[in-house]
Amino acid sequence: MRYVITLSLILLGQLSWSQDAVFSQFYNSNAVLNPALTGVFDGGQRLTLQYRDQWAQIHKSQSYRTVAASFDAKIHMKRNDFLTYGIDFTRDQAGAGAYTQQAGHLNIGYIKQIGTRSYSPIKHFLSGGLKVGFGQNSVNVDQLWFGSQFDTNNGYVDLGRPTNEDLINMNGNSPLFGDFGLGLMYYNIIEERKTMYIGVSGAHLAQPNISMTEFGDVRLRRLVTVHAGGEFPVNRELSIMPNFVMHFQSPARMFMPGAHVRYMHQDWKEIALRFGAWLRTVRSFDSNVINDAIIFSATFEYEAFLFGLSYDVTTSRLINANSGRGAFELSVQYRNRDTKYRTPIKCPKM
Repeated sequence: MRYVITLSLILLGQLSWSQDAVFSQFYNSNAVLNPALTGVFDGGQRLTLQYRDQWAQIHKSQSYRTVAASFDAKIHMKRNDFLTYGIDFTRDQAGAGAYTQQAGHLNIGYIKQIGTRSYSPIKHFLSGGLKVGFGQNSVNVDQLWFGSQFDTNNGYVDLGRPTNEDLINMNGNSPLFGDFGLGLMYYNIIEERKTMYIGVSGAHLAQPNISMTEFGDVRLRRLVTVHAGGEFPVNRELSIMPNFVMHFQSPARMFMPGAHVRYMHQDWKEIALRFGAWLRTVRSFDSNVINDAIIFSATFEYEAFLFGLSYDVTTSRLINANSGRGAFELSVQYRNRDTKYRTPIKCPKM
């Protein structure tokens, strides 16, 4: 029996359970969160970029890094109905072995206005989305060593020995695999700065094989996501934006509740500030529920741009290793205001 005795490959075994990258600013990672969010924004086109660097205190130059990019837009069909479309790309790299998961998708959806009477100021919408794409996993084999390379007589690793591993190729790449998911979301527009939404999505529904060994069978587990939130005005300048997300993937669970406080001075017009905090609670592999981190977030809105900055403060036992330094995350979003319509397109703020 072959044993992989490096920390990196122990970590790979854990990733086969957790698998998917997670953003603390989930409310800005629309394409990753739910394909039903495609096109749900005020404007004609949207471009979103995100970057996350996690546990740099522990892994130094080999920290966990995640990048994501997405573009989405919509086509006016009739009244307040829209055909939506977009693309997204995600790349997640973890640990000393540079274990990398990357995937790209095409997103197609539809926004339908429902159950709204002509005299009612409240507008109700139902949005559905489908994502179809490809993914590939890889590992840097040159940064790993295996049990067969350990010289038990002399007590050192001899990298000149064969690995005796049945990798599909020594470049450490898995074959391309297909991937698809579905999503549904309901939202309403009660009045300016007063909205609510709730959505659910399923990813990796076909559970593709992501093994990098010739005869391996490691399935990418289905991911179910539930998210909800809204915006509620306090006065002419302040509003509260609570939201949460729940992820369910095989035995893994994660729950992130929190809220932003949004301030927009009437004289600023297209400028607004948001400040907020979230709590990330997870269920670990031994089924214990722990508070993993407190997330502090700030967002600056300037005309068509949105700049988000967040930091995770570790609260679990990992704090003994990283001194509470969790993850730094940055997001940038551009929304092209569509001027073709006499009335602006109404969507909730995430």
